Amino acid sequence: MSIHYISQAWKTPVSDFKAKLVLLKLADNANDEGVAWPHIETIAAETSLCRRSVFRALTVLEDAGLITRHRGRNEVVYTIQKCLTDTSRSASQTPQKCLTDTSTGDSQALALTKEPSIEHIGTTNNQKRFQKPSVADVLAYGSSLTPKFLKAQQFIDYYESKGWVVGKAPMKCWKSAIRTWQARDKQTTKPQTSDQFGI
Repeated sequence: MSIHYISQAWKTPVSDFKAKLVLLKLADNANDEGVAWPHIETIAAETSLCRRSVFRALTVLEDAGLITRHRGRNEVVYTIQKCLTDTSRSASQTPQKCLTDTSTGDSQALALTKEPSIEHIGTTNNQKRFQKPSVADVLAYGSSLTPKFLKAQQFIDYYESKGWVVGKAPMKCWKSAIRTWQARDKQTTKPQTSDQFGI
């Protein structure tokens, strides 16, 4: 069993799932040079495929340049083509597929797009989880504004009752909410003119 070839087989895209199973079985039996010689009956039994499906899968793999077949003394010997990549690379690197040009016999590495895992979709390293401020936090920030914002407890109580949402979206930055609150206060506390008193 070769860990390198098993890892490579998992990362190699194959259009036919039966061919993928057979490739994994060959990798499981391969030595460090990628050479394996399991009997057709063994492949069929361990992949739960019929003999005909195994033969078709082997043809698919050979046509794709992923394996080569040659007859040994008493068995068929399979050689898995080695990719030009190292399985010990970091997880951040892009996996690659190994293809062989049938006309030249040269192996080439084809870069593939790495799909994100479900738990990482929609998150980035730069995003930080929102943390509710304390009254002291609001007072400290409000004191740095001009004019000063001193309604810390009122601000906390208001957004606590709303579940820390702005409109229908969760709050992302409480400091910007304070600045918005302060600007709204300026608009509602306009100085009264003499006309408002009938003078």
